[in-house]
Amino acid sequence: MVQYDDVLRRLREAPAAIRCSELTGYLEDLGFEVTSRASGNHKTAIHKENEEIPPIPFDCGHGTNPEIKKCYIKRVIQVLSQNGKYWTEKQEK
Repeated sequence: MVQYDDVLRRLREAPAAIRCSELTGYLEDLGFEVTSRASGNHKTAIHKENEEIPPIPFDCGHGTNPEIKKCYIKRVIQVLSQNGKYWTEKQEK
């Protein structure tokens, strides 16, 4: 399982090189449930324990494990950063 700080660092270091399976794994490790929407490429990550954390939509694009567009990575970083207190308090316990 990855830690919150490690996920943020990885997303910030290489936002244009994150693949769909990698992002999905990170979000699941942080307590999100990732589900497919109407189109199999569109996903939504909803936190299972904290309803105050907004859902994160993203598009996996086409092909086998494609890279996520930078705009979606920026949104993930934004949501994680704005709610960082949740994970830092959880890690301290």
